[in-house]
Amino acid sequence: MALPFTQNRARRDELSDLNSGQTERDLGEVLLAFYECLTDPARLELLMEILTSWLDDDAGAVVAPKLELHAERAWRLLGDIAETDGLPETADAAALLVTRYDTAEALDAAFADKIEPEDQAKLQDWTADKPQSGALLLRLIEAHSVELIVLSHDAKTGEFVAKRAGPEFDTLVSKFVADRFDLTHAEFALVRELLLGGTLREIADRLGKSWETIRSQIKSLTNKLGVRSQSDVLRMLNQAATLIPAQHQTDAGGPGRADRRLALPSGRTLTYEVDGAPSDRTLVYLHGMTQGRHWPAKAQALAASRGWRVVRISRAGRGPSSVNTKEGEALLQDHVDDVMAIVNHEGINSFSMFGAADGFSVGYRLALQHPERVQMIVGLEIIPPILSREVTAGFIGKMKTFGLSCLYAPKTIKFMFGLAMQRLEKMEDRHSSVHPLLGVVLSEHEDADGLRTDDLNHADLMVHKAEGMWRDATFAGYDWAFAPENSNLRPRAALIHSGNSLNKSPGHFDEFAVRIGAPILRIGHYLPYVSAALPTVLDALESMESRV
Repeated sequence: MALPFTQNRARRDELSDLNSGQTERDLGEVLLAFYECLTDPARLELLMEILTSWLDDDAGAVVAPKLELHAERAWRLLGDIAETDGLPETADAAALLVTRYDTAEALDAAFADKIEPEDQAKLQDWTADKPQSGALLLRLIEAHSVELIVLSHDAKTGEFVAKRAGPEFDTLVSKFVADRFDLTHAEFALVRELLLGGTLREIADRLGKSWETIRSQIKSLTNKLGVRSQSDVLRMLNQAATLIPAQHQTDAGGPGRADRRLALPSGRTLTYEVDGAPSDRTLVYLHGMTQGRHWPAKAQALAASRGWRVVRISRAGRGPSSVNTKEGEALLQDHVDDVMAIVNHEGINSFSMFGAADGFSVGYRLALQHPERVQMIVGLEIIPPILSREVTAGFIGKMKTFGLSCLYAPKTIKFMFGLAMQRLEKMEDRHSSVHPLLGVVLSEHEDADGLRTDDLNHADLMVHKAEGMWRDATFAGYDWAFAPENSNLRPRAALIHSGNSLNKSPGHFDEFAVRIGAPILRIGHYLPYVSAALPTVLDALESMESRV
């Protein structure tokens, strides 16, 4: 619920000194709309309409630099409002316990002997291993109920942090169990109940199912996991629990993991996955700014069935990959260099690329600089360089706001993405509501496999509070498609455009395709994520192979 402006009159007065003249009053309206969104994220759509209307007006474009001058000041001011107006606590503030004690007895005492007896021995073993690594999943008895908590250790600060095992645990199960063994929703729910403990009849009562149904599901679960008993399932999951913070610490070649890490000379690290064995067909996937490296299982299976080895990279500022604090053209060049560092590290001499949205910008720039290495690049729903207002004429909705902000007020993109992510975090069911970034209801387009993938990519975005996303937006206004001086080189490329694209400017899109010599391939919808476009991507790449 938005709080009345009268409760923050002093802060309103501080903003009001920005307002003189009609256009600057409009500017004040934009800034106040940002405040309303901080207290009521549901008003984000209205804010975007106000900002788009203002920036699309000649006067708004002229005075936009004033918004930029006040952007950081306004962000700090609005942050103060958020702290004093009682917004929900952050995840970090919601910790049940933060301590530097390093003995099982001290940690056990901190929970007033509420830890399940079977887990106390596990806790003692874990704390005896110095330095403690990973995380520990424990059962806490509270008011005749059992609750899962995650105990993790930060090696840098020496702090032990205990939190309720909510989204972190669900992501863990999805990533390390559900995705790899194709669990149904019922089996996924059963996994959590098994960890909570109890007899089969107690679990059946909690799930509202018969004892026979639960016994049958456990049998199916053990078959899929390749184990013999319920105890084997628990051992497997408790072992996986130590990998919860692996979003921050992932080692190549770890048990059951596909994640690989590469340390760069700059001190940053990159995380990526490689699907399949070495092959003459290697495809490097470059996700867009609002996406991540994770693919649905069916997309991975399709690429493998057609003989493609796929390298999926988390760009800087996503998941375990370190944030790159650069912006604009310098950041784009670092993205190019990051991809080359990974393919060189993997010993890949020749490869093709699949770039979604601005991922294509990175890939195309790389292809211009390293033509001897790149066979072809295919782009899905790309964002052509936004160099003038004419480019945005056919954009609609959020894409329109994004395009105009790139031209006239790029720092406000930080506001927009931050508010959108805040709204996402406050949604009780992200999948069944209109997605603030995509503008669609994901559950209407994705199956369980696709929704799990969305959860993984969303979790990666939030590791660094979506910083990588808004920083990437800063190179959207750079002409990344220009060829080097004295060169007529044009990489072999194809563009995929869907019927529901937010870029409703076919004239400009077609002009850009002609500029880079790329055919346009049409599909009905860009969702399900990756899976909808991948057959067309592979067809285009294989068609190119046949002509070489």
